[in-house]
Amino acid sequence: MKNAMVLIFALLVLCQCEKQPQYDDEVPKCIVDKIEEFKQGVTSCDGNQVGPNVISYNFQGEVVYVFSQGQCVADGGAQVVDEECEELCNLGTILGLVECRGENFADNAVQIEVLWQD
Repeated sequence: MKNAMVLIFALLVLCQCEKQPQYDDEVPKCIVDKIEEFKQGVTSCDGNQVGPNVISYNFQGEVVYVFSQGQCVADGGAQVVDEECEELCNLGTILGLVECRGENFADNAVQIEVLWQD
């Protein structure tokens, strides 16, 4: 009986732990590090709003990563970076920016996967 109680307690403790996201081996280390840093500084959304997220896209022949503040920040934006974590552009913001390197990002980017979302 004592062993069963210990096992149940251990399972409860394990279930309470926050699970760390598992990233594909193809996600560069600098992007994984940037995601972990990004998560610390974002505002969570309540209700039906889209919260902060990080999504990879194919854009202009390369994989890029969009770090979006989500809809809970009224004039928030999204930073687009390449695989070396170099900033390519910013989208949204109070200015309503839609272009990245001379092209409309939404019209020319193809989503690959959601890497993290709140």
